[in-house]
Amino acid sequence: MRIGILGGTYDPIHVGHLALAHAALRELKLDFLYFVPSSVPPTVGAEKCTTPAHLRFEMVERVVELIPEYRVSDVELKRGGISYTVDTIREFRREFPLPNELYFIVGGDWAHSLKKWKEIDIIQSLCQLVVATRPGFEGGLISDSIQILRFDAIDTSSSRIREIVRQGKSLERWVPEAARRVIDQHQLYRKSL
Repeated sequence: MRIGILGGTYDPIHVGHLALAHAALRELKLDFLYFVPSSVPPTVGAEKCTTPAHLRFEMVERVVELIPEYRVSDVELKRGGISYTVDTIREFRREFPLPNELYFIVGGDWAHSLKKWKEIDIIQSLCQLVVATRPGFEGGLISDSIQILRFDAIDTSSSRIREIVRQGKSLERWVPEAARRVIDQHQLYRKSL
């Protein structure tokens, strides 16, 4: 099987995440794709900087539950602590041993920091790294071993969406209805962190 893995904070999940997932599913010819919400992202460094993990997981779960090729994994939430990609990939490889193919997908904004990731060589030995790029992306610093996924990204971000909520504006264009219901139910993003 060909299995995609798309990690992130998903704070909240938005149309950009789904567009990337759809492009990866199609272009990489994946059998299915896992969304993996992080427990504590290494880039954030502190749990207080994100919505509680169980609510981020709930948003993703509700959004992807009706799409048969999409799955959501709580592997990082169960493990707790800082979510390092190498630990996640090791767990996926145990669950899906060779000859299953694993594809770990990251956005082009992460491409130049990959060399700094914890145990990047081990990550690359366990899966195929895929960098999703937008038009005009300069990939000169990317290794030949990394697969490029050309992708017309939607110009948005989770931080922008949180700001839209704080301003009292509608999320209808940016966030799927299932995630909007969780945001409304728990009054997420109403205050500045």
